[in-house]
Amino acid sequence: MRTETQTVRIGENMGPIDWTYSSSKDMPQMWRDAESNPSDYLFNGRAIIEICMYDGWPYWEPRPAICFIGPLNSPEWTFFNSYGVHPESIQPRKVQP
Repeated sequence: MRTETQTVRIGENMGPIDWTYSSSKDMPQMWRDAESNPSDYLFNGRAIIEICMYDGWPYWEPRPAICFIGPLNSPEWTFFNSYGVHPESIQPRKVQP
């Protein structure tokens, strides 16, 4: 008989952003506001679900990240230091009168 151990890694929200982290310390105040009220902001034109320290692929250690609705209408995670993420990536959502 053979016994195997299988490791399954699942990313998870590890809490509020550490604004002293190297990839988050230079982000504008709007990013801090978006962390507390994500539904009031858009990330590159897409709805934000949450902004937090995320422990997931590819780093598997808590890093600042944004969860947003991707092009296939499913949640996607991207880290603050990912390609295409820059200080102007988060904009206020325009409210329809």
